[in-house]
Amino acid sequence: MPTLAKIGGAVIPSDRTVDGLDLLPVWTGNATYPDRSFFVNESGSNNTLIKGNWKIRNNELYDLSADIQEQTNVSGVPANSATLAAMQSERSALITSFNNDNEPRGEFTNFEILLSTNDIDVPEGGTGEAQIRLSAAPGATVTVTVSHFSGDSDLSVSGGSSLVFSNSNWSDWQTVTFAAANDADATSDGATFRAELSTDNNVRELFVFEDDDEAPADVASSLVWPKTLPVVTADSTTKIVGQGRSSLDGQIDQAGSVYAWAKVSGPGAVTFSSPNDKVTGVSFSTDGVYVVRFYADHPSAGSGDSIDFTVYVNVAPENDSTAKFSPQLIYEAESDGDGDATWENTLSPGSMDISLSSGVTRSVAIPGTPVTLVDFGMDGDINGGSAGAEASGISGNGGGVSWALGTPTTLDSNLSIVSGVQSIGIQNGSGISVPAGSGQQTNDYSYIGHDSTTLAGAISGNDYIFVRLTIASGYELYVDGYQFDLWRNGGQAVENYAVFHGASGFSAASGSEDAAANVPGAGTGSLAFLGASGLGAVYTGTVEFRIYGWQGSGQTELGNTHFDAFSLTGIVSETAASGSDSFFSASYNFPGGQTMEGGVAESLVSYSSGNASFEIWFKPSSLPIATPQVLWEAGGDIGVALVLSGISLSFVVDDGDSNVVNGATIDGTLAPDPGQDGYVHAVGVIDLDAGQTKLYLDGVLVDTGLIPNVNTWTGSSGVGVGKIDSAVAGSNGATSFELLGGNDQLSLPIEAFGGEIALIRFYDYALIAGQVSDLFADPAASELLNRSPQISAGPDQAVDFTAPLVLVGSASDDRLGSGELNINWRQVSGADPESAFPGSLTLADYSALSTSGTTNAAGSYTLYLEVDDAEVKVYDNIDIEFSPLTYAQWASTISFPVGESAPTDDPDLDKMANLEEWARGTEPLDFDAAPNSGFSLEKVGAINQYTYTFDVPRDRAPLIALQWSVNLSQWYTVTDVDPRFDVMSGSTVRWSADVAVDISLRSKFFLRGVITAE
Repeated sequence: MPTLAKIGGAVIPSDRTVDGLDLLPVWTGNATYPDRSFFVNESGSNNTLIKGNWKIRNNELYDLSADIQEQTNVSGVPANSATLAAMQSERSALITSFNNDNEPRGEFTNFEILLSTNDIDVPEGGTGEAQIRLSAAPGATVTVTVSHFSGDSDLSVSGGSSLVFSNSNWSDWQTVTFAAANDADATSDGATFRAELSTDNNVRELFVFEDDDEAPADVASSLVWPKTLPVVTADSTTKIVGQGRSSLDGQIDQAGSVYAWAKVSGPGAVTFSSPNDKVTGVSFSTDGVYVVRFYADHPSAGSGDSIDFTVYVNVAPENDSTAKFSPQLIYEAESDGDGDATWENTLSPGSMDISLSSGVTRSVAIPGTPVTLVDFGMDGDINGGSAGAEASGISGNGGGVSWALGTPTTLDSNLSIVSGVQSIGIQNGSGISVPAGSGQQTNDYSYIGHDSTTLAGAISGNDYIFVRLTIASGYELYVDGYQFDLWRNGGQAVENYAVFHGASGFSAASGSEDAAANVPGAGTGSLAFLGASGLGAVYTGTVEFRIYGWQGSGQTELGNTHFDAFSLTGIVSETAASGSDSFFSASYNFPGGQTMEGGVAESLVSYSSGNASFEIWFKPSSLPIATPQVLWEAGGDIGVALVLSGISLSFVVDDGDSNVVNGATIDGTLAPDPGQDGYVHAVGVIDLDAGQTKLYLDGVLVDTGLIPNVNTWTGSSGVGVGKIDSAVAGSNGATSFELLGGNDQLSLPIEAFGGEIALIRFYDYALIAGQVSDLFADPAASELLNRSPQISAGPDQAVDFTAPLVLVGSASDDRLGSGELNINWRQVSGADPESAFPGSLTLADYSALSTSGTTNAAGSYTLYLEVDDAEVKVYDNIDIEFSPLTYAQWASTISFPVGESAPTDDPDLDKMANLEEWARGTEPLDFDAAPNSGFSLEKVGAINQYTYTFDVPRDRAPLIALQWSVNLSQWYTVTDVDPRFDVMSGSTVRWSADVAVDISLRSKFFLRGVITAE
């Protein structure tokens, strides 16, 4: 049939097995006849199979190449036993297949038997399972019977041989259990079982295989690196580390294991640095999607095993349904609770952070009603914040002096002030000293000598009192407010104070204070209650509260203010419960108007100029929008913008020309869903490959635009979030408007965004509809794909031996792995690699990107800089050539006596000139013993075989020539010398040369070595 179908132009059905072959290429002379078996199915046992030159009829075997008349049955010849068995097995399978095809079929039904699998492995002496159900309701009760059909009789059905299905349970999986009896052989046999309906001949076959416990175990392969799949490289030059592992009988990487790495598919070449080792470097010649295979085997194993993994080399996994999302930038209000004035890029804090002015506030969904969580005072405090005695309290440390707290009146069970560490104490900067002076209450923490005249000075001097709280694992702290109680000794100048809070170790210089006040200096009644409320900050781990103090302008007298008590109000809840009553647990609230509130000074040029996607979750303050508002923009004339106007959102893309043909503006109507707390999910997509822009709202494509003439959308202007990126603060005039992304397609007036933004992501590829739908369905976006770190070991180096090796590597990462990078320098090759003492480099710090090093031998070296993020390990290599130490360099380090620094001078009178001292590595000013060189002589007949040796340090390379003489006055150079270099130790190499002399021609013969510097 395939031949006739090809001639007639028909397509062979793909939903069934077709046994025929297309013979048209054979008929047209473009191919030879395929090597196939011929089978004649007859009644009884007269079934014939012909395969090549062999024919089996009944159980008789004939060799047609020598016996075309089929006169001699050769089935009994031992050499033919394997051929006979193979042909009998093939014939048996064909008979079974014919019988199955010829069985009568019942009436057509609108349902069929479904199997969870039809390939079941059962350990010898054990059991294995499969599940069975129907594809649709049967209309009446039916029974599926599972029974042994053919093959190894040691395999049987031990449970579920009769399964009843009805209209109520047809879709429920029911279990059938197979058992493998213990047997004496060491063969892993198999059997075919049939699942049949009682009402008709609807039949499904299950293939059950015995894992014989006497059979050799199979190797199991796995990957050590990469640890998560698939792999997405940061750029096209990234080289990944592949490390496989084999397991056999519970033993890892047994001696004798065989490994192999190979490319399965991909657009370019894949290079493996060690293709037959379990650890290899893997590099790719061009961008694209590759599949790489690791294979492991062992001579004693039943079979080997392989594992494949996909690598996206500088391309996005946009059409791979198994791949996770891979954004370049992420801003999550929920994870940015440090209280500073920046909205950090989650993937790489400190890079592309959004700078927020004081008009932007962070809103947090409150998971309950705030209560007093912490309340304590120092022993004898005026305000009575502590209920206990100091002896039973918690120890802190300030200025080297221990201070005791009374037992806190209140301390939430999921918060702790850890004993024995500086959980409460004094940060000793330049203006704080140990408490002193009269009037001090017992065991109060005192802040004395803080003589900065400004808050900035106090922050710069690192002078503050702090309280640190540790939050239990699995819980988070919602901070509503806190308060410090302070009091002053009488008669001293007014002191100024400010309080801050944030994650432990935060920088007060980058944020704004929660509150400020002064403390009058009129004795013990001079109290100040300094704190803040309505903060709405959420923390996990450790949170810190600080007091900074400074003298006012014109004040010179040192102050002595005491920390008396502390209290905190808020809510502690399980992490998963945070914001459970709100669609997002946190967001940034932008006030709108002409004040432009958030931006990034950097542009997106380095992230993408091609395909891109902009994702944002936002909530407008109100609709309709009277004056257009900037939601998100980048790039200036060449750029993009998301702009709100009326009840619409516009996605603008332009390449900098006023002709709108080179850009597009597409729109969608906003319909905030109360079920989403009024938040809207918007995604703008730039697909330059298709020449299109797309706008999605709440997961649905609402508009498309054509941009056939746009080649790039990324300009040099920075990124504005809720604003125009402009150096002109508080203005929406022409100067700032010219920096607005896609401004050629927009017009004044335009204002900053008013409302809430909870989540922003930027992708360097075009999201497709299914991915946008997934992102809308899961705002938490747990499916983020980790990109490999991006690293460089630096340029190759040629290093003078007298100079230190300086390595300056670099590494960046999206922080989706462990959040920390593990760094390691590793020497891969060195001088004299085949010797017992290969040259080695010693680095000052193998785990630092920038480090220095030395070596023991001149020559060529290769180092790998290996960096991993706990999921993917990458490497970059650097080649280093250490030049030998020259005579001039060596001599410049020696303090020779005047007039005795020439190469031929011998200042220590040991009969070795300076040049020879350099070559041997001896001291030119110290008398040295006999030189470490010599001759050996082997006499063979009339021939004397001389070997001359000379030991030199491995950091220098003198030129040595051999000369001969018969009278010690006239010397001649020995030509055709082929010297050998043998590494003798980590510091010494031996130069050797052989000279053969026919002594029958000479009465005397002398040989010497001559050294030259270069």
